[in-house]
Amino acid sequence: MKIILSDSAPGAYRAVMDCLKERLPSGGEHIVIVPDKFTAATERGVLSTLGLGAAFNVSVASFTRLAEKTIGREIERCLTPQGAVMLLAKVIDENRDKLARYGRAAGAPGFAEEFYAALTALRNSGISADELRSAAAAAAPSVADKLGDLSLIYDAYLGALAGRHSDSSTRLEYFADALEKGLTMPYHFYVADFYDFKAPELKILAGLSRTALSLTVGLVSGNGPNRRIYCDGVADRLRKACASAETVRVSEEMHPALAAIGERLFSYSLPERRVESGGKVVLRAAPSMASEVRAVAEDIAEGVRSGARYRDFEVVLASPDAYAEEVKSAFLRYGIPFFIDTREPLAGQTKVRFLLSAMAAARSNFARADVMGLVKNPLFASVAGVTDDDIFVFENYCLEFNIDRSRFRAPFTLGEETARARAEKVRAGAQRAAERFAEGGVTPPAAWTAKVRGFLDEAEDAWRAHTAKLTEMSLYYAKCAAQVDEKTEELLAEMERALDAEGDGAYFERIFRSMAASVKIALVPTFLDAVFVGDTHSRYIGSGDIFVLGATVGSLPAAGGGGAVVTPADEEPLAAAGLRITPSRKERLYVGLMEIVEIFKRPRGRLVISYPKVTAAGEQRPSTVISELCGMLSEGGLPLAVTDIDASAHRPEGSPERARLARTRFCASGACAYEILKGLRTAEGAHMRGAAYRFLSAADKARIDRVYARALPPAEVAATRGVGTTSASRLEKFFSCPYRYFFAYRLGLKERREAGMESTDSGIILHYALEKLFKAIAADEVNDENIDGMTREFFDEAVEATSNVALVRDDPATVRRLARLKEECVRTARALYAISLRSEYRPEYIEAKIGGDEIPSLTLGEGERAARLTGRADRIDVLGDRCVIIDYKSYKSADLSVPELFFGTKIQPYLYACALRDGKGLRPSGVFYLPLYARFTNDGTVRFKYHGHVTSSVEEASRIDSIFAEDPEGSSLPYKLSYGKPSPKVFLSDEDFDGVCRYVRALAADGLRRIADGDIAPDPVNGGCRTCEFAGICGYSRKGGRRPPERNMQISSLTEENIAKVRADAVRGGGEDGEE
Repeated sequence: MKIILSDSAPGAYRAVMDCLKERLPSGGEHIVIVPDKFTAATERGVLSTLGLGAAFNVSVASFTRLAEKTIGREIERCLTPQGAVMLLAKVIDENRDKLARYGRAAGAPGFAEEFYAALTALRNSGISADELRSAAAAAAPSVADKLGDLSLIYDAYLGALAGRHSDSSTRLEYFADALEKGLTMPYHFYVADFYDFKAPELKILAGLSRTALSLTVGLVSGNGPNRRIYCDGVADRLRKACASAETVRVSEEMHPALAAIGERLFSYSLPERRVESGGKVVLRAAPSMASEVRAVAEDIAEGVRSGARYRDFEVVLASPDAYAEEVKSAFLRYGIPFFIDTREPLAGQTKVRFLLSAMAAARSNFARADVMGLVKNPLFASVAGVTDDDIFVFENYCLEFNIDRSRFRAPFTLGEETARARAEKVRAGAQRAAERFAEGGVTPPAAWTAKVRGFLDEAEDAWRAHTAKLTEMSLYYAKCAAQVDEKTEELLAEMERALDAEGDGAYFERIFRSMAASVKIALVPTFLDAVFVGDTHSRYIGSGDIFVLGATVGSLPAAGGGGAVVTPADEEPLAAAGLRITPSRKERLYVGLMEIVEIFKRPRGRLVISYPKVTAAGEQRPSTVISELCGMLSEGGLPLAVTDIDASAHRPEGSPERARLARTRFCASGACAYEILKGLRTAEGAHMRGAAYRFLSAADKARIDRVYARALPPAEVAATRGVGTTSASRLEKFFSCPYRYFFAYRLGLKERREAGMESTDSGIILHYALEKLFKAIAADEVNDENIDGMTREFFDEAVEATSNVALVRDDPATVRRLARLKEECVRTARALYAISLRSEYRPEYIEAKIGGDEIPSLTLGEGERAARLTGRADRIDVLGDRCVIIDYKSYKSADLSVPELFFGTKIQPYLYACALRDGKGLRPSGVFYLPLYARFTNDGTVRFKYHGHVTSSVEEASRIDSIFAEDPEGSSLPYKLSYGKPSPKVFLSDEDFDGVCRYVRALAADGLRRIADGDIAPDPVNGGCRTCEFAGICGYSRKGGRRPPERNMQISSLTEENIAKVRADAVRGGGEDGEE
C-alpha cells in the first residue's frame, strides 16, 4: 500500500494516475475509487489522463458502488436514501410516545430527514446504540435525554431494517466485515479526490490493504503556515488503520501567486514581501449580484470571440441558492451553454410543486396562500382551461372581497359580472384540483399513491407542453424535467414498499412532502463545450479562467453550522465519553477551507474573485479572503487592488474600451433585448439601443412593444400623449418625482385593492363622515342635541361606502377598531362644529368639483400644452368676496411649508384658490390643511388647528375664528412667531397670497410643459424614495434627494423667476436620509 501526499489535489490525482499508468501494461483489473458525486466526471478524466479512448480493465467506482457490486446479492434489497428516511419516519411515529426530548418535534416536517442524518453520522463514526446508552448514563440530564432518544430510535431503526431491508451504511458495514473475514479482492485499487474518510470507509481501506493486489491513496497535504486546514490528520488515521502503508510526498509546480495562496490563505499571516500576481489573480467589486454575474458573462463572451472554448471557463458560486437563477438568466441572455453542478430538489420542480400545492390547499381548508400557490403554478392554467390573465383577475378578486378558506368552496357572487365570471372559472378549477386530497379516512398506501398518480395523469398534457417550452430555453432545464417523472414514480413505489400500515391522507402527504424535499435530481453536462458552474464543494479542472462569485463575509467561507439533532455542542460530551463523531465540526470547517484553497490553486488562466456591495439582504462586507489576498499579492509592485466593476463600465465616447463594452454587452439577441428594456427609463445611450433593436427576434420586439408601446425611451412615449386635463394630485406627483408620475399616470400602475382596514382608511372614513356633517351644517340641520346621533349615522354610511372595510367589519379586531374610531369621529365632529360656530365664514362648497357646475375649471399653461385643472375641494367657507380653503388630511404632520410650495409637492389648495379667484371672484383669507388623525389620546393641547397660511389682518382672522384676537394660540388658526412677531411664513398679506398664486400657477404650467416634453427622469425630492409606492419596482434608489437651494426660504422666494431653480439649483443628496 502507498499513501501519496501532494501540495495540491491535482498533484495527488496525477501521482495516483501515474501509478496506474505504470502498472497498466502488466495487466490485471484496475479500480479507481472516488466520492459518489464525482464518478462520472472521473471516468472521463481517467481515460483522458491515460491517453486512452477506452479501457476494459479500468473502472471507476465509489465505495458504495463497489460494495454493491461485490456483495450486493448477499444482503437484503437496499433502500434509497429517501426510502430509508421514509422507514425511519415510520419508526419515529411508532415510538413517539417513548421519546423524552424529541416527542414534540417528532412530527415536524423534515424531522425524519434530520434524524437520519444524525444516525448516519453516528454509524459512519463507528458509534453504536449501546455506546450511546452508556454515554447517557454519565451525561447531564438534558444531554442524557437526547442520547437516550437517539439510542432508542437507533435500535428500533436497525430492527426495522433487519431481515427485510438494508441502507447505504448497512452495505458499507457489511462489505467492511466481509473484507475483515477474508474476502479477497485480486485487483489494483487507486483512491483519489477524498478529503476525509468515514469509519466504514477506513475499515474497507484497511481490508483492501491486506487483500488487494495493490492500494494507492492520494491525499492533499500542507506544510505552509496554513497546514492546519489540510488532510494530514486523515493521513495519520489511514496509516494507523493500514499498518504496512508506505508514504511518499510529491510537489506540484504552479504559478508563484497560486503557490502563495496554497501556503498562506486562511493562515491570517502575511509574507515578508508580497508575491507578484502578474495578472493571475483579479479582485472585483460590483454594485449588485446582477452586475457581478453580467461581468462574468461578458468576460466569457469576449474570451470565446478571441478563440477560447466555453469549457475553458468555470464559475464557482459561494452561495448557489442566491446566485443560480441570476447565472441562468445572464448566461441564457448571452447564449452561453452552461452546466450547474447542483442537485435540483424534486419538490421544486413544476409538476411536483403542482401536486404539493393541491395537497396543501386541501389540507388547509383552502387557505388563500395555498390556493394562490396552486393557481399560480405554470401547469394550472392549462389543466383548468383558464388564462394567465384570468388568474391575475382571480387574485385581485380574492383580495378585494376577502375570499378565504370555506368561501373558496362556493361559487363567487360579489362584484362586477365580468371579473366575477373570470374569477369563478379559476376558483372552480382550483376546487376540482384540490378536492381529491381532502380528508378521506384511513387507506392503504397503494390507494393513496393511486390517487396521486391519477392527479399527475390529468396534468400530463400540460406537463409535456411545459417541458417543450423549457427545452426551447435550454437543454439544462429539459434534463431536469426529464427526471421528474422517473423520480416521482420511484418515490411512490418506495412508499408502497416501505410503508406497510394504513394511514390517513395527512400522514401519507407528510411523508411524501418530506421525501420530495430531500430527493435531488442529479444532472450530467448536456454539452461537451459548456461553462461549468459549481459551488465550493465541486471539483474543477482549471484549464482556463475560474470565476468566484459572492465572496462576502458568511459566504466565502460559508458560516459554520451543524446538525439539528446532534449539534456541535453535543459533540463535546460524546467526545468526553470516548465517542468521537468524525468529521467533527472543526474538521468539517477545515475541509471547507481546504476546498476553497484547492479551487484557487487550479486555474491555468486567471483567478477572478468578486463580491457584490449590496444584495437583497442589504449591504455586504467583502470576505476576509479579499483582504488576505490584497496583503499577500501585488500587481506591478503595488498591493493587489480591488477593481470596481461599476466604475469600469463608464468609458469615454469613441474610446476602444467603450467599443469593446458595446461589442460585449450587445453580443447576443437576448442580451440586446435585456439592455434595451433595462435602459428605456432614460434617453441615455438611446442611439446604441436603437441600433441593437434591429437585431432582435420578432418575439423580443413584440415583448418590448407590449411593455412600452414601441421601442422608444419612455420619455418619448410620454411625449406622444397629450395632456388635455390634469389635476392637482397629478401635478404634485410629478413634482415629487417625474418617474413616479410616469408609473402612476402613464403606465397606470395601481396598488391592489385588498379587503381589510388599512392605516389610511381611518382618515377616509372620517373624511366621508365630515363631508356629510358639514353639508348638514350648511343647511342649518345640526345642533348640540342631534350632532352625536347624526355623526354616528354618517360614520356607519362611511364604513359601508368603504368596501374593503365593509367586507371585514365583522372581524373582531376590526369591530374594536371601528368602535374606537366612531367615538373619535363623534369627538371630532363636536370640536369642528364648535369651531364653525365661532366663525363668520360659512360652509359654501363641500366636495365641490373644480371644473363642474359649482366652480369653473382653471386653465393652466398656454397653446398646445395648456390643460384644464379638475378636482374636488374638500371644503370652502365663504364670507362676502373672501374665502377659506380647507383640505382634510389624515396625518398630523400635514403642512404647507415654503419648500413644499417651492418644489410643487403641496400646491393643491393654492391651485383651487386660483380657480376660485378666476371663476368666483373670491380672494383667500386662509389656505389650510386640517389634519384628521385618529389619536385616541388627549395630551391637553388644542386638538384641531389649521395648518398653512392665514391672513395677516387680525380683524379678518378674527372673522375666521372669533377667539383669535384674544387667544391666538388657543384658536383653530395657525400661530407662529418669528423674533417676537407674527411669522411671515404663516401670516400673509393679500399681496403675499397673490404672489403665491402666481408662482403656483406658473410652476404648474412649467410642469405641464415638462410632462408634454416627456420628462420622466428619476429625480425625487428629499426623502421621496422612502414613501414612494413604486420603490419596490423602480430600480432607482437615492438617499436624500432635492433640497431647497436656501436653508430658510421665505414666501418672497416664490417668484416666477425662481421656477428654474426647482431643478437647476436644488441641492441633491444629504438631508435627513443621509448621503447620496
